[in-house]
Amino acid sequence: MAVRQLATESGLSVQDVQLGVIELHENPSVEQQKVFSQKLESIGFSVLHSPDQHMVASVKRWVLHLVNFPDSPEAKWNTSALLVEKIGRDYKYLRTIFKQSEGQTIEQYLIKMRIERAKVLMEDLTLSFTNISDELGYSSMAHFSAQFKKQTGSSPSEYRSCLPPRKVIDQL
Repeated sequence: MAVRQLATESGLSVQDVQLGVIELHENPSVEQQKVFSQKLESIGFSVLHSPDQHMVASVKRWVLHLVNFPDSPEAKWNTSALLVEKIGRDYKYLRTIFKQSEGQTIEQYLIKMRIERAKVLMEDLTLSFTNISDELGYSSMAHFSAQFKKQTGSSPSEYRSCLPPRKVIDQL
């Protein structure tokens, strides 16, 4: 919503906005591009100019899709094969560009995103760790637990026990 609003304020005719991508009805003038870029930077965003930056953003979008929609048809694919299919570039090239840009591999990024999603899911005390592990596409609870501990320094149960208690709805 923020990107759409800034684009409109910059005089751009917005067709669609998705994570990392804005589609316009027409090409903006140099002045409109400059104003929009400055407005984006004022809220911590930036315009991606190079094709490599676009590829990195596409990789991130697909990784987030896999983490947030584990039941989607794409989640059944091998991650590297999915990225090659959807982005249209060799995986070795994608891996190299991503590592240079982000300082981590695509796999490390995927693991970090899964663990962040796990933290959110752990707030729902009705979900078991096995449910969470399955939801995130882990092959086993042991694999999930090992990755969680490696990323956070604590086991899933230790992490959950430190969460602030939530109020029951009828006590609000």
